[in-house]
Amino acid sequence: MPEDIRPEEVMILGDGLTSDMAGGNRAGIRTCWYNAFGEKNDVGASIDYEIRHLYEIRKIL
Repeated sequence: MPEDIRPEEVMILGDGLTSDMAGGNRAGIRTCWYNAFGEKNDVGASIDYEIRHLYEIRKIL
């Protein structure tokens, strides 16, 4: 991550628990899980926000 961008200014939006959400956890950035099908988080990834429809991201940003 570039030095002029702080982790608290970044959020990853993704649909993968093991790649996107766990990757965000490892990088120390906020996560937003696009969970269109209402799946369970069975991998233990920490998720800050969860949305079912992409238009919901506007409420978070």
